[in-house]
Amino acid sequence: MHRAGTRYGRYGLAAWAVILLCRLDAWRFLLLEFDEVTLDANLQRRAVLPFADPRVKRLESLLLHSTGEDKFNFTCGVVDEGIGDAEVTLQWEADVDRAKKPPGGRGRRPKPKSVEVLFTSPLRDSGLPRPRKHLLLAIPRPSQLERLLPRVAQMGVGHLILCGASKVDANYFRSHVMELQYLRKFLGLGLAGAEDPMMPKITVEADLQELLEGKRLQQIIPGAVSRVVAHPTPLSDGALFFTLSPDSSPTTQVLMAIGPEAGWEESELEMFAAADFHAVSLGPRVLRSEVATVAALALAEQMLIQPALR
Repeated sequence: MHRAGTRYGRYGLAAWAVILLCRLDAWRFLLLEFDEVTLDANLQRRAVLPFADPRVKRLESLLLHSTGEDKFNFTCGVVDEGIGDAEVTLQWEADVDRAKKPPGGRGRRPKPKSVEVLFTSPLRDSGLPRPRKHLLLAIPRPSQLERLLPRVAQMGVGHLILCGASKVDANYFRSHVMELQYLRKFLGLGLAGAEDPMMPKITVEADLQELLEGKRLQQIIPGAVSRVVAHPTPLSDGALFFTLSPDSSPTTQVLMAIGPEAGWEESELEMFAAADFHAVSLGPRVLRSEVATVAALALAEQMLIQPALR
């Protein structure tokens, strides 16, 4: 067996993982909301974003370390509209001396005030299929939800249902993170990573019982859906994920329910069972919401791609 330090360099495999994550931020893709885009006199789509915007900040190393360039060719998207080629131009304050170095060669270099995005081609379809997997997520702590939403969007979900549960603090619903504009912002960061302009549909349901016992869930996600609820149990006590094989019809969808980090209550699992959810296990360990959600969505995708796999 190779030692990590010899095969992967001085700092081992972990260093390469960090490098890979950093490379993700170098993707030349910006995703704009529909109301951020205007048409100029030439009927070209145009937008201006503050340089402090998180979508721009994640590209800072690319924009400011490219041998003094001010213009860049990007692929940009408009939410729920499509993607297109665009020219991204840095805009500076008039009195900024960009060549001037900070005193002693240290400190912060000047930064642009904004970036202008000018689409140079018509919008087109991204070519990505609409996700056929959906997520019902018991709301984690707001700080966790901020980290989780980009990963959910990058994995691809058609509908995101944020719900309450016995172990979910009711105060979470009053957090600013639960406002639609913030949910869309964090989801948008993940969509940009996947170069996908299609925003998941978002539904917030504080009352889990009302969601499961009435017709509300069928109204939110109509049609044939394989419903699956994940809960930490020993594998000997719970179904293995791939023992559940959905119908191979192209209309098949999967709705994955992920509970709080401590798991669902027994009474909640009974409600899921009554609502035709199949219980599955990701193993006996208690998993953080970020880990359980990404793992379950990856397996749900595999169920759709390879329905006969067991």
